[in-house]
Amino acid sequence: MKYRFLGTAAAEGIPAVFCGCPVCAAARAGEKGYTEKDVRTRSGSMINDDFLVDFSSDSNMHAIENNLAFGKIKYMAITHPHCDHLYPQEFVNRDGVGHGRNLLREELDIVCSEKTKDVLLQGLVYLGGRKTTVEKLQFQTPAPYESATVGPYVITALPAEHMKGGAYFYLITDTRENKTLLHCNDTALPLEETLDFLQNSGVKIDFAELDCTLFGVGFDHHYSHMGYVHCVHLKSELLRRGIATQNTVFYINHFTHNDYLPYEEMVKIAAKDGFLVSYDGLVVEF
Repeated sequence: MKYRFLGTAAAEGIPAVFCGCPVCAAARAGEKGYTEKDVRTRSGSMINDDFLVDFSSDSNMHAIENNLAFGKIKYMAITHPHCDHLYPQEFVNRDGVGHGRNLLREELDIVCSEKTKDVLLQGLVYLGGRKTTVEKLQFQTPAPYESATVGPYVITALPAEHMKGGAYFYLITDTRENKTLLHCNDTALPLEETLDFLQNSGVKIDFAELDCTLFGVGFDHHYSHMGYVHCVHLKSELLRRGIATQNTVFYINHFTHNDYLPYEEMVKIAAKDGFLVSYDGLVVEF
């Protein structure tokens, strides 16, 4: 199973669009220990070559920089309707006259919450989407702890602690390889009942990507994201409960410039707790 990190920043990107803080200035200039791995775009991930998780305002750049043809995408899961994870304009472009030709598959299977679906459909109306724009989108909207199947993938919706209703993180299994990954952003620490559900299901995850929006080691609490200390705690819980094993690969991801260290410094800190650190364009096979 292959997982490609397309965009690894929080909503503002790194460097942030309008920001002139020391982190953003150094990331732009490639100075003070900051390198190309510290230039981060908004969220997006690709599983194998046919499945996208989230579709942000930076998705076109993701396709260009990674030499990907998004017209080949068959499946998509959207975590929530914030614009750094859902950008309705691109769905209009997919169906727009002359904008989306020679698609490998006219229909696109989308897994998301009902709220995310509603926001997307409202956006399509506002942006001038045609009837066929909507007809080409095949939605499945599982309730929390329910699963949807698209092609070879089984996707279980888990309630994210991120916004008032409608935000999910996902457990995704490729049935061809019997491999399972946990795509865990955007969210604060998952609910106890969510961890109970995973434990009782008997699932063993092979790969985990964890929200680490505010990296700062001393960071203690946030209502909608995790920091590094939360990632350490969550990894421990996943191992203790048998949801993860010693063979599970753990990555931290989704960083804001507001609490950020250069990539190489993060790598040294994270390695002590058995984490790897994402960067845009990184491909992991497991």
